[in-house]
Amino acid sequence: MASLAESDYDTTNGHRTAYPNGSKNRTSNDSMLNHAEFATQLPRTVPDGRLPVNANNYRLDAYTDPSVEDVKAFNVRTAKRKLCNNYHLQGHCPDSADECAYDHSPASPGVISALRQVLNGTPCPRKGGCRRLNCLSGHICQKADCKYRGGKTYCKFPPNVHTQDLELAGFVPGEAAKTANRSSNGVSREDNASASANGSTPRAESEAERDRSEATNVQGGKQSAKRLRPGHDASSLYDAETADDSLIDGIQTIKQAEFVAWDRSFLEVIGVNAKLERIQSFPLEEDHVHEAPVFLPETNELLYSDTSVTGWLWAINVDTYETRRLRTTPALEHVNGGTSHNGEIYLATNGGHARGLYKVNATSGHAEAILNNYHGRHLNSPNDLIFDSASNILFTDPPYGWHNWPGVAAPELPNAIYHFNPQTGGLRALSNSVVQTPNGLALSPDESVLYVADSNSSLYSGAHLTSVRNVWAFDYRGGMLRNPRLVYQVESGWPDGLRVTREGLLMVAVAGGVDVVDPASGLLLGKINTPGDIIFNMEPVRGRSGGVWILTGKRHIYKVSIAVGGVEARGFVSIGGVGNAVASMQQTVRTALRGLQQLL
Repeated sequence: MASLAESDYDTTNGHRTAYPNGSKNRTSNDSMLNHAEFATQLPRTVPDGRLPVNANNYRLDAYTDPSVEDVKAFNVRTAKRKLCNNYHLQGHCPDSADECAYDHSPASPGVISALRQVLNGTPCPRKGGCRRLNCLSGHICQKADCKYRGGKTYCKFPPNVHTQDLELAGFVPGEAAKTANRSSNGVSREDNASASANGSTPRAESEAERDRSEATNVQGGKQSAKRLRPGHDASSLYDAETADDSLIDGIQTIKQAEFVAWDRSFLEVIGVNAKLERIQSFPLEEDHVHEAPVFLPETNELLYSDTSVTGWLWAINVDTYETRRLRTTPALEHVNGGTSHNGEIYLATNGGHARGLYKVNATSGHAEAILNNYHGRHLNSPNDLIFDSASNILFTDPPYGWHNWPGVAAPELPNAIYHFNPQTGGLRALSNSVVQTPNGLALSPDESVLYVADSNSSLYSGAHLTSVRNVWAFDYRGGMLRNPRLVYQVESGWPDGLRVTREGLLMVAVAGGVDVVDPASGLLLGKINTPGDIIFNMEPVRGRSGGVWILTGKRHIYKVSIAVGGVEARGFVSIGGVGNAVASMQQTVRTALRGLQQLL
């Protein structure tokens, strides 16, 4: 199962601040520093058996502030084996050290502090009303540079949590963990919420429990439940809030799953041995976008960019996970899109004085500009590009460079989808009105349809929840686009990179994973699940007997293995057969989703 402890890396407090002479009203010209001062009103320690609350009886959390060295030590410690949250933070684990899948060996106080901070970044579904002593989730935001406090960092907590008074008013008695039946994997009903942070296998409900849960939720009135209004456009279904413990377990089951099936056909797509692995992780303090994935078959590597870095690309071997850096000459600024064609690498840049398309040698790093203007006007910031079989380049040109990078002038052109013929130099705008903020794009296997992501919602804060986040389809004939229609509206965040499988299924990179969509019906079949992370793009590893995909995220690079055959230049095909374990997971998810209908 996917781990929340590793993926939830956006919880670092930032600046450390001490209050001289006990004054908590000291001000400074550094807004980030003031945010840290605000957080230090929280208690440093909490008496046994009691919980901190503010004057409104809203639950607070103990202040966590691991040092940079502590965070690095935590990263090193958890790179190969994750810590057992129950053992290290609550002093006990239902399983012995030999039976538990997670690390029980001693950890330094600094590592424990970093672990606690990571867990505190996962919002508790009960919020400030939680009174459970064994709850390891967070109840208030402790991020110094949270966007809801004027900073720039994404936050999982909704806006109303940030209006809570963080000043400690006192301590109240907490509720001890309830006695519960142990499941076969050693995780009790009450332990399950804590286990969710380290990726422990969720408790499997019995048929009788599922029947009772379904009856309660369908009939309504027997349990109090409410919907958590998302505070930002990256909120997901599993951010729903309820007081019903059985639904909380279901929500956590969904959140922990590596694959979530919305339709039975998705189980045929992934097969019985589907696996999701993190093959590279990035420092906690970074908040970078990793993009432009291109598979290099000659070296078995995935080439990718860090859009914050100028002049460098990275390559990771998809089997050994060894990485190397590639210097580009001249230094390319803010590489955001990438593709390969006839053995050559092509990249799109969205920063610098002149943004454009480049051909790059994957060995030497030599870059050759092939396009940087539209009849004398600067391109806005080319985002993604693909080739058709006639060697024409299709690319998108939104305004991200102007929004994100210094030195980028205001746009001189409408946001558009372009068609470029490298042989003749002919450049045409195919569409500049249907898709508001064109981003990723992909062609159907027969090249009769072009899919384009509209990531307009990414340009706005959480207050703009109604901003479009769509995938559009166009008929593509004779180098022209016709018949635009909406194919898919993503649930969470915005659609970014797109890929198409050999069968024609649409892969959409989104906040929290990759959505797999049937473009013929617009139905979401399932999700490759990466809670706490944002997937910006993906790339198939070609030439394998099975389907292997590499996902580039904010926090991690992932390798997805899907037991399907017939790998070609794009994607995979499905096979029959569904394992009992996967089918059981689907029924658990379906039960939770049916219960959630009363919340939405």
